Amino acid sequence: MNAETQHTDSAELTFIAGPPPLVRVVLKAGMNIEGEHIQALHDIFLARTDGPAIVLIDSRAIASMTKAARELAAGDHIAPYVRRLAVLIDGPVSSMINNFFIRVSRPRYPVRTFTDEQDALGWLRAASP
Repeated sequence: MNAETQHTDSAELTFIAGPPPLVRVVLKAGMNIEGEHIQALHDIFLARTDGPAIVLIDSRAIASMTKAARELAAGDHIAPYVRRLAVLIDGPVSSMINNFFIRVSRPRYPVRTFTDEQDALGWLRAASP
């Protein structure tokens, strides 16, 4: 498995060759995710992917996510590059953040929430070409 990892101030991104390519994003513990964090992740993501990827976001340890960050993450500009997005949650904070993301920001790509990483990966890989 060919994988490369890159770090930002808010996350660790691991790019795993596909098809389809998988991008695993682990958001750092205690982070208050803001628009600039999402923009930095998008910039790296778009520079590293050639086409639609499946994406696993581990949001279990974050403290909060601003409305601007949620809207940017769900924006039309990123939708053509995300085949499916699985979000790992584990408690009331990450669950509430994810519910706002899905129900209020309404991403333009399929999103599901999971508490088990293997279940999330199975759902993501079901999107294979």
